[in-house]
Parts: sequence; C-alpha cells; structure tokens
Amino acid sequence: MVAHGMITKQSILDESLFHECARELVFGNSNPNMQHIKDSWHLTENNEHNYKFKAQALRIS
Repeated sequence: MVAHGMITKQSILDESLFHECARELVFGNSNPNMQHIKDSWHLTENNEHNYKFKAQALRIS
C-alpha cells in the first residue's frame, strides 16, 4: 500500500491511519484494491533474513 501511494509510512508509524475511521472508510470493501491486498498479504519471500513482498503481491490492477 505504501509502494502504491495508498498510505504513507508516517501514517503507520504515528497511527494517523486510524484517525477519522480511515481504516474503514478509505480502505474498506468499497475500495477496489482491497480485495487484492487481502488475497495477497501473505505472498512474501525471505532472502537472507530480508523479507519482502513477491512481485505478484505488489501488482494492483
């Protein structure tokens, strides 16, 4: 979500992601990208103790 500009790292760190119900209103089921995010959150790979998302997980239509 950060890589696609949907949220910022700062909004995660300072918890402003949860202000004004953004978690529900902006990132709820009405957001077309959310289904892909929900389906692909587990698609990670470990490369020498460095975890990252696989390319398939980072693809958003």
